[in-house]
Amino acid sequence: FCSNVLRTRVASAPPCSPMAGQGTHLSWYARFHRVAEALRAGTYSEEEAHELWTEARSARTAPEAYVHLVDTCFAAAESERPPEGDLGPRGCDLVDASCAHASKSSSSFDDGLAKLSWLPRWCLAGEGTAEVKEEVSAAPPTAMLWFGDIPQELATPKRITEALHGHKPPSMPLPFVTKVIKKGYRATDGAAAGEDDAAVADGAPWLGYVFLVFRDRPEAEEALRHFDGRLVAEGWTVRVRWADDRHQGKAKIGRKLAASLAPGTDPPLGELLFPSALRGQELPAALARHRRSAGVAWLSPTADAWIVAEVIKAFYRRHPRREIPVAGVLLPQSLLHTLLTELRRTRWPAVPDRTGMEAEEYLVLHRGKANAGYAELLAALEELLAWADPNFACNRIAVTKDFQGSPHIDACDTTFQYLASLGDFDVGGQLCAEGEHPEEVYVVATHNRLARFDGRFVHWVRGHGGGDRYSVVFFCTNPACATEKRVAFQGDFVPHGFGAVARSVSPEPTPCEGEELVEE
Repeated sequence: FCSNVLRTRVASAPPCSPMAGQGTHLSWYARFHRVAEALRAGTYSEEEAHELWTEARSARTAPEAYVHLVDTCFAAAESERPPEGDLGPRGCDLVDASCAHASKSSSSFDDGLAKLSWLPRWCLAGEGTAEVKEEVSAAPPTAMLWFGDIPQELATPKRITEALHGHKPPSMPLPFVTKVIKKGYRATDGAAAGEDDAAVADGAPWLGYVFLVFRDRPEAEEALRHFDGRLVAEGWTVRVRWADDRHQGKAKIGRKLAASLAPGTDPPLGELLFPSALRGQELPAALARHRRSAGVAWLSPTADAWIVAEVIKAFYRRHPRREIPVAGVLLPQSLLHTLLTELRRTRWPAVPDRTGMEAEEYLVLHRGKANAGYAELLAALEELLAWADPNFACNRIAVTKDFQGSPHIDACDTTFQYLASLGDFDVGGQLCAEGEHPEEVYVVATHNRLARFDGRFVHWVRGHGGGDRYSVVFFCTNPACATEKRVAFQGDFVPHGFGAVARSVSPEPTPCEGEELVEE
């Protein structure tokens, strides 16, 4: 099939937009035919293809046979073409998704990607598997309270949050609103959610209720004592009780938990190249970037996006990306001890502050604002930043526990980041970042080290083992502080306090020109 004279000619698939024909409805056999047709310029021998598929399936599963045959076809197609394709050397500068050797075919393909917003799950899955790993559902919250007697005009998440904000204890973060019932029961019968609504008086006003989840059970117990019977807004004297198990349920947004990566391993290749977390024009840019890097501009510009992605994956399986091992700067033991102590005692938010990431916990602190419940942790982080770079215009700090995988781009960043990882883990857990050239990957050792890198490049974290892994990321989203996106890892970083730990730390960030610090 891949090397003999092709005997049967069939019409190529009709052109379609990147959003159409994602291969989801096709069998693995049909997907193989579509990719092979694109690799062989629209011609193939169905008889020989069937024979090859039958032979491959005798010893492999359908997904494994598909990968094997796609790789075989790609190797044959690559051997018949010039090593550099029609785009010149793979080493041309691709940081800004442009190349001096780009052809008209490449331009047509790039133009056709404008509306691409997703690739199918099977295309991002591990090689030889039918689908990506199923997400493991988080356990129902154990710190959920029922707040009732809410007047209808206040029964919205925003109004409820505003009412509670001015009456909560200063050290308590706002709870997370999971569900609001605007018309729960009549004001005169006193019935609560789930109780029998007997003897409802006609014309009595409806009252609502809400389910709120707190960071942990002790905090929920404190909230019950504090809020029950308290007037928090005109017409709303709160009635509080524990939510029944049947009403607890799960938060609609929250953790994305999957089976743990093996220590030192990466997510599937498709997810690394075309992360499902990409938004807007990030996915079209990734597909075009890797298409140029792989030198497969000879593919038809009308080829479906998933076909191009599969060919690119075959290229990287045949030519694995070059890993560049680097390391951050070792942190002083005094800073490590203080910060790790605070991380271990942190009471994490009820739901992650950033969704869609594979992390057990995810917290975002806002510098220059009140961060109720996290004063001690923020003080330890300020000390670390003062040692590293007191002039860095950091306005937010991400703190995570057991973050893994999750290839993504920090699109809201306007400049580089500082990142460190801490904890008892003793294998894996490296930060990996796609380099300025897509065929290169920086593998950054961050355990007890601080690294400066640019989160605007695709990056992820390898699986870890041996204990908990905490990470802290200092980043900036202020446009006034923007710097050019140049390199993924900045190895010339020298901490401000190198050789001596700064003991006097200002709790306020350094603003950029034209930026005002917001007090809450």
